[in-house]
Amino acid sequence: MTGMRMQPSDSDKVLPPGYPEASLQARPVGGSHLRGEYILRFVLVCLSVLVVAASLAYIKFPQKNPPMWEFLMNYHKQNKSFWERLLEHARPVATQLDKWRQAASSGHRVSSDATATPARPGLSGLTMSKEHLALRETALAQLVLYDRYKLPEEEVWATVKKTRSVGPFRDYEEKRFLSEIAWMTYQDDKANKEILQHLRRTATELVQKPSAIFEDYLNVGITHLLTGDADVAIGYLQEALERWPAPGRARGNVYLGLMIAHATQGHRQHVFRMLAGFKANYPDWLYVETYIPDLTQLTEVYPDAALLHVIHGRLREFVYDYASAQESYRHALNMADLDIVGKTTVRNWVGTIEDVALP
Repeated sequence: MTGMRMQPSDSDKVLPPGYPEASLQARPVGGSHLRGEYILRFVLVCLSVLVVAASLAYIKFPQKNPPMWEFLMNYHKQNKSFWERLLEHARPVATQLDKWRQAASSGHRVSSDATATPARPGLSGLTMSKEHLALRETALAQLVLYDRYKLPEEEVWATVKKTRSVGPFRDYEEKRFLSEIAWMTYQDDKANKEILQHLRRTATELVQKPSAIFEDYLNVGITHLLTGDADVAIGYLQEALERWPAPGRARGNVYLGLMIAHATQGHRQHVFRMLAGFKANYPDWLYVETYIPDLTQLTEVYPDAALLHVIHGRLREFVYDYASAQESYRHALNMADLDIVGKTTVRNWVGTIEDVALP
């Protein structure tokens, strides 16, 4: 036809030498490269499903850390001195936690709208208003800033003073705040007798306030114990132990302090009974290196208290430190403050150690 060129067919084409004849054949649409893409997509989808399933399984069935790791972590967290742990309520780590403890100690559970419901029997019947709670939270936050971030005392005290909370609780909360600051200062300078006497006067005043809680009874008991008036300390520490809202390490420290106070007064029956229940009431009994040095320091305040050496020996025996236990037992046996029943019991403990220590 005019104006158009006839296209030669494949059979009419002349191929150059060496050119593959198969190249003229039509190539199929969607070859092996498409099949590879489908396989890759399938693998990626399967991996995504496995990741999601593993995540859900981890959330729903969390795995526990190995026992040795838990032991090491707990040891690291609990490796503090006895007095530091005994007075650790002066170092709150969370405002919400302290709010719960305060609510429990006052005999009520405080909800978000500050309504109160009775808590377990044996606790104070006080309520905590919104204003009171706001002042307490402000004071706790400033204590954390003072203790951990080293803010000046004047700055944190000024912040507490600016809190717009008015009520009969304000004088108590302000004095309690200053007392907590003094406790922290004393922990860094235990040789300062002036601070200790100030703490004793403040604690005695606070415990007489209507808003007094279990920690106030602990504070006044400890200050009397450290200043040589263990007979007065016993009553306050017993009250603190009964008012403490929950078992645990903090209550265990009160238990140990009360046992020490009884020992200084020669109350053998109380000491032996509390030693028998020591492991059940003192969760940190295994870590003797954290509280034995402070127990030894108290023998300087009460040098004639034989039962302090008995406690020292028994706690050492609990952790199989038989050499130290025997030394403390023999020291107690040579003191006149230990009666015949106490000496008989201690001799039996020494005989048990000797039988166990035989090769």
